[in-house]
Amino acid sequence: MMNLQAKAIWLSLATLVLVALPGVAQEPPVPNSEIVKINTDLVVLDAQVLRKKDGKVINTLRRDDFILLEDGVKQEVVHFSQDRLPLSILLLLDLSASVRPVLQEIRNGALQALQYLRPEDEVALMTFADQTRLLQDFTRDRKKIVDQIGKTLETSFVGVGTSIHTALNEAVLQMDNAHDRLSRRVIIVVTDNIATMHSFTKPTVSEVNERLLEHNAVVCGLTVGGESSRTLKMFMRGRAEKYNWTVRVDEFAEPTGGEVLIADTLNVNQRLADLFSHLRIRYSIGYTPVNSSRDGRFRRVNLSLTNEATKREGEMTIKTRQGYFARERQTTAKP
Repeated sequence: MMNLQAKAIWLSLATLVLVALPGVAQEPPVPNSEIVKINTDLVVLDAQVLRKKDGKVINTLRRDDFILLEDGVKQEVVHFSQDRLPLSILLLLDLSASVRPVLQEIRNGALQALQYLRPEDEVALMTFADQTRLLQDFTRDRKKIVDQIGKTLETSFVGVGTSIHTALNEAVLQMDNAHDRLSRRVIIVVTDNIATMHSFTKPTVSEVNERLLEHNAVVCGLTVGGESSRTLKMFMRGRAEKYNWTVRVDEFAEPTGGEVLIADTLNVNQRLADLFSHLRIRYSIGYTPVNSSRDGRFRRVNLSLTNEATKREGEMTIKTRQGYFARERQTTAKP
């Protein structure tokens, strides 16, 4: 069952962007003056709003519909936009034993999918099991990504298990290589979501989440089946006391404001399309903190909606990062 479900996921990548992108308006690039201001003055949140009743993405909200608090203190929203910045997407593919057999399918479908991204968007590719490998750094050349996916068919076995925490820890560092310093940073993890984290491993989940927040990276996940993987059950025999089975991609998506969708063979195409299309209609919300101290402490952020917005749209859920670390930043502007 796992192979059939995973195969459906990879095959659906071929239709993913066809569903997600054609309806999105092609807005002009952000002016340079705004880029500099965002980089030097503001804390910017990447937020997604979903209607609770049906999970529909709400894309009609205005600046004055949001209420923003930092450590309980109200903040003024001074920057508000939707899908104005390019995307830097790192595709993180699970190559553990239960997923590896479907690599040919993703290779066959990736070229058609990737060519529908916007010209300014860039993609990097990493794979992981109990090891993590960079196959392609950030590029706007879609063929390079497809070629590297194909080459995974020729590589040696990368191990049994799904070390999500270490893979994300390495993936977020790779985000520093994105060409646009102000692009929206997204790590998309496609996985069976079976974690084999050693009890004494470093870094810990909290350390990885801290690094993700420091880099303003959003983690999204698509998980399918795998909970009854025979291979991994054999691997874990006699070793369960050394591993923490509670680690899932969800633990990294929640604090960074990403979403995790679960797919089966009947709805995998739609769920995968939903995941990517949602990235296109998130809000960028910026503010200059009332507390301007750069003391290195964690500032908790709470983003909510006004009563008027709730009456108009219904009960909604907001996905955004839970806060940030108030540390000194580089302020060199691009020419």
